Amino acid sequence: VIYTSGSTGTPKGVMISHRAALNTVEDVNRRFAVTEHDRVLGIAGLGFDLSVYDLFGPLAVGATLVLPRADRRGDPSHWAELVRDFGVTVWNSVPGQLHMLCDWLRSESPTDDGTLRLALISGDWIPVSLPDQARGLLPGLEIVSLGGATEGSIWSIAHPIGEVDTARPSIPYGRPLTNQTFAVLDRHLRPRPEWVPGELYIGGAGVALGYFGDAERTAERFLTHPLTGERLYRTGDLGRYLPDGTIEFLGREDAQIKIRGYRVELAEVEAAVQAHPAVAAGAVVVDDSAAGGRRLAAFVETARKDGEGPAVTSRAQAREAAADAVREASAAVDPARLTDFLTALDEMAVAEMTGVLAASGVFDGSAAPTAEDVGTALRATPRHRHIVRRWLRALAARDRLTHRDDDTYTGLVPVSAAEAARRRRLAADLEHEIGWSTELLTVMRTCADRLPELVSGEVGIRDLLFPGAATEAADAAYRDNLAIRHLNRAVVAALREIAANHTGEERLRVLEVGGGVGGTTGELVPVLAEYGVDYLFTDASAFFLNEARERFADHPWVRYQRFDVDEDPRAQHLPPNTFDVVVCANTLHAAADADAAVGRLRELLVPGGQLVFVENTRDENLPLLVSMEFLEVAGRAWTDVREHTGQSFLTHTQWRELLDRHAATEVTSLPDARDALARTGQELFIATMKDDRHHVPVGELARTAATRLPEYMLPSVWQVVDTLPRTANGKTDRARLRSWLPRESAPVVVDERPRDELESDLAELWAELLAVEEVTRNDDFFDLGGDSLLVARMVGRLRERVAQAADLEWEVVLRHMLRRPTVAGLAGFLRGLAGAEDAPATTAVRTDPVIHL
Repeated sequence: VIYTSGSTGTPKGVMISHRAALNTVEDVNRRFAVTEHDRVLGIAGLGFDLSVYDLFGPLAVGATLVLPRADRRGDPSHWAELVRDFGVTVWNSVPGQLHMLCDWLRSESPTDDGTLRLALISGDWIPVSLPDQARGLLPGLEIVSLGGATEGSIWSIAHPIGEVDTARPSIPYGRPLTNQTFAVLDRHLRPRPEWVPGELYIGGAGVALGYFGDAERTAERFLTHPLTGERLYRTGDLGRYLPDGTIEFLGREDAQIKIRGYRVELAEVEAAVQAHPAVAAGAVVVDDSAAGGRRLAAFVETARKDGEGPAVTSRAQAREAAADAVREASAAVDPARLTDFLTALDEMAVAEMTGVLAASGVFDGSAAPTAEDVGTALRATPRHRHIVRRWLRALAARDRLTHRDDDTYTGLVPVSAAEAARRRRLAADLEHEIGWSTELLTVMRTCADRLPELVSGEVGIRDLLFPGAATEAADAAYRDNLAIRHLNRAVVAALREIAANHTGEERLRVLEVGGGVGGTTGELVPVLAEYGVDYLFTDASAFFLNEARERFADHPWVRYQRFDVDEDPRAQHLPPNTFDVVVCANTLHAAADADAAVGRLRELLVPGGQLVFVENTRDENLPLLVSMEFLEVAGRAWTDVREHTGQSFLTHTQWRELLDRHAATEVTSLPDARDALARTGQELFIATMKDDRHHVPVGELARTAATRLPEYMLPSVWQVVDTLPRTANGKTDRARLRSWLPRESAPVVVDERPRDELESDLAELWAELLAVEEVTRNDDFFDLGGDSLLVARMVGRLRERVAQAADLEWEVVLRHMLRRPTVAGLAGFLRGLAGAEDAPATTAVRTDPVIHL
């Protein structure tokens, strides 16, 4: 009994006699001369009917069956290893798996000693380009198309694929196997003439006994021909006879659909979609969710390049322009004085750390506390214990503490108050000399003055640095300081070259991720204005989106969107392969998993796209340890390598290794390690992504399809994907593709609309602040992108617009919003200021929303 879902999705137990299965196995072995000298690779799952041949075909003649490791059964690199290491001669799979093997082989060095001689391909449509691609990579390979149904004992028809007519929509289905019949019949079971479509029926020795425990379905699909008495299986597939007697497969009867009144065969559309020479695979699905009615959606996977292509001059020029900008900035800096200043900052930070530890008394006498003991003595919050552990490691590395073998610490060497004051003065004097950033030094001192309260959580870092939603501290950290300024200029220089040299039918598309205070944007946007760039500024916080809208109002070509790099871009309306450049300025480390974040950005880039990012690669950055690092740990808990290493930032080496894992090429990092500015810890990376793939604009794909299809059959939606999703059996996962279709917003339910003037005013204000089209009375402020900074701005505008809010303090509103973050909840609170407030909500208090800068 073999269970198969078929086209209905409901598992059916197909009862096959040993005699029927043996007929198929013996015919294939005899037909294709499989002997004891062959080795068959068995990559089909044992629940898939192709595995019947894998198991019994080779063993019936004394051949060898090679099985992959269970944990790598779907890995094409593993298949290639097995073919090479064990001399595999026979390949048996669905077309998608042969395509995956070819994709892998293109990325490897060619060899002349291939052993594969025969490829048996079945179970799904064979792209017309696949046979020639496979033979080009595997010279001498014989490719055979096999077809049928599980109900026909796996295979019932075969077609050796010779020269392929790529103008035709499909590979011929073939002729029946030995002792089997394959007929094209009408609804009266009469043979159809040549070229006339009909339903396909399987007869002969391979027909199954029926469906296990399902007499009704057996009677529906298995029947006896009234004239010949032959037992037949009704496949539900459509086909037609060609003049040479070969059968052409036309798809399933239920796969023919109507679009705007026209009958359309999806297989014909897919063949046209795959006709472009740079397309490796494609699939078409029906989208019934669009407001305008049913439409077709095409998903395309572009082909890998054959070997390395020529170097792209504009990319080299962009890197050289960035390097020139850094060299120019370095030439204006006194290396000795910069080193003195950075050393002074480190010593100032050490003084602040030792001062807090000494004041706690945890190291009094001969005490030897653990890191956990120190955290308890400082009343550190769970997240801030991470910072405390980093303090202890940093002080031990500088002989201010002794880290013993039993993981305890002892012998704190504090810095006197006079010495600490001297270090502050020295840092301030040196800052004036080199022009670092007075504001950033003020930020460090502000945090140092409240360090014990920051550690314990009694004072929040956002409240301390951004009172009333002011952004001066963020400006100092991410825009107005020497370490960042020269790298912002390098980013601008690189993108100017890329924009100036951009060609093609589409505008240069730039995505900025985590734009924040717009430190990089402020210098980049004015320069790109002359190049007609499509620039999308994003941030996870609606507050910063609003700030950017106001700041760049003179550049109406800049678009804005909320985007969280920790979440699936598709769910945020950003499909893959839609940007030429992605810019991230000090934002990737804020992701919970930096590796996964880079993977998502890689998917958003077109082949050959540029990932440009700035990061602090000096993990042990002592000034940050007593200031801005409190902001960094306020976000999501890290789930990448930092979860186990105790880091807050990735090092230069870790970023390079991460980029290598994502197959980045042409990786450039600035400044050079010998440059004086390298000591700041800030580094610019420029990397090329997916350069092994062809880049084909959607417009070009659509035009190619239009040469083969009438207008009504053309897909309305196109998506270029890195890899078409596959089921466990290697077939195209069409259900997954349908989940990738763009979704249109559902209309607001009447009961969700604001109920009175106050709620309407609040909903209008929220829509304005959050940059959304409409807000209902029960929408969650924080789920829409709100945060504590935006609450502060909202309170300011509430005071101007709503009489009940004239005397509101933002902290009071924030506490209420954490409990009832809806228009209805806030309206009830404001009404309560003039009378009895609404009864308190019974829902749990939500966690504090976090600002990522």
